[in-house]
Amino acid sequence: LNFLTKYGEELFPGTPAVFGSLEKSRIEGLKLGPNITGILMDAGFGATLEAALRIQPDVRNVVVVSGGSEIDGKYLAKARSQFHSFEGRVEFTYLTGLPMEELEQRLANLPEHTIIFYISLYRDGADHAFTLMDSVARVARASRLPTYSVIDRLIEAGSIGGFVLSMEADGKEVANVALRVLAG
Repeated sequence: LNFLTKYGEELFPGTPAVFGSLEKSRIEGLKLGPNITGILMDAGFGATLEAALRIQPDVRNVVVVSGGSEIDGKYLAKARSQFHSFEGRVEFTYLTGLPMEELEQRLANLPEHTIIFYISLYRDGADHAFTLMDSVARVARASRLPTYSVIDRLIEAGSIGGFVLSMEADGKEVANVALRVLAG
């Protein structure tokens, strides 16, 4: 989307573009032209944490896991803003930008009454790239404690859901918008 806002009209004059699965905060500062539209999502980090605390009322610690890439940082900032209202109810520990092996070691030794909240981990502190499915699977395997996330597909890899974003539903909505654009 950044590329399209900068070069789209020059490279593809008059050609419409449709995007999907984009967190609302990601378009801040972008000047979307008249030929760019799409579906925005709002990750429910706070709603998922609220659900986790209802399911597990004895939780006192939330370990938040995020990677070191720019996009990881943006999602983490969004999560932190939604977690602010939980301060005082639970203690937060942020494990961000660590090499995967160190992260796994730290997750293996967490105390009782703790949950893990996986934000995203596209790139670790050793600059290794991961898919979300691979990184969440490693995080979930590293600890005996539940790992929560906000993306439905990550449940397949070992996380527990909450208020999850449906990638299938998002894809269908993007396709509907694209069909409307093609129809004029």
